[in-house]
Amino acid sequence: MEAVSAASPVELICGKVTDNYQIVHIVLHEGAIEPDVLATLRLPENEIRWDRGIILNGRAPLWLYGYLVHLCHPARWVAIVDPRRNGGVVVASHHTEAPKVGECYALSPEEMRIPVPDSDPPLSEPNSALGIAIAIVGPPHSGKSVFGWWLFSQLQGLLRSEQFNDTVYFLRGCPDGEGNWACQIPLENLEIIRYKHSWTEEFVKKVEDSITNLRQTKRLVLVDTGGKIDRKTQRILNCC
Repeated sequence: MEAVSAASPVELICGKVTDNYQIVHIVLHEGAIEPDVLATLRLPENEIRWDRGIILNGRAPLWLYGYLVHLCHPARWVAIVDPRRNGGVVVASHHTEAPKVGECYALSPEEMRIPVPDSDPPLSEPNSALGIAIAIVGPPHSGKSVFGWWLFSQLQGLLRSEQFNDTVYFLRGCPDGEGNWACQIPLENLEIIRYKHSWTEEFVKKVEDSITNLRQTKRLVLVDTGGKIDRKTQRILNCC
């Protein structure tokens, strides 16, 4: 596998190639990156197969994904891995025989695993067992989301970026409209852009499926849950 400039805080590694697609892993060597990295970021051109789909895999800022999707325009189609769905969601289709936009292209846990340096052994043997899902519980407005983000951030500081991105996931299992971004913006802006949803059957089923899928590829899944225990939230707790 050829990688782009190991000195860069962002490394793009060409992974598995099939007759239909090629996986490109995004590896962040630093916990946080700045947008100016885009000025020098390049795809590993010698390894890219434009005659098939490109599936981008890895935890990265939205603006980085937007730029990479733009660079991958010559490919037949482009997808972004969503570990909650065990596959790549097609976001661009440029060929009559390509998957449709919005389709989830199924991948195996091994295909979605981010490469780590040889000096960093995996935290546990792959496929030795399902990962652990831990529910963060407490009364309403007791600080569960803030604590979950703090714990997530502490783990990020303890592990190398490559290990952290491949092994830890923070899942929002409550329809309060908050994502990880909610802990990274001024509080006065939170209420402006947050949109609360309802505890629908569809939402609960999606969270259940997400936990099940994430445990196949992540070693630790932190689940931010609702503060009131009822039949719907109990189903989510049962997955943890």
